[in-house]
Amino acid sequence: MQATEEVYQLQCLEKSNKKESEITFSLPEKCTAVLKILNASEHEVRMLINEELTEGTHTICFTYGNLKGNYTIKLIIKCKNIIDINTLQIQIPFIHT
Repeated sequence: MQATEEVYQLQCLEKSNKKESEITFSLPEKCTAVLKILNASEHEVRMLINEELTEGTHTICFTYGNLKGNYTIKLIIKCKNIIDINTLQIQIPFIHT
């Protein structure tokens, strides 16, 4: 299994209140998922999940709090003996183009 946005369908959509986003991803099978928010220096600023999840689509609500600027959403998937990593760059607050 190779980590790609197509496999895990990692998405981040800002909610209408402009204070949080929904991060959505799909798993092809039961796996351990680690979802982190990293700053521009690659330091972890939030751990959103670190648990075993079932196959299917999962949505996690991410509240910005005092975060502003550029961040990376990092999804680490551990299935059996395979570890895959997928990342997505975001800017808080979102800038719509």
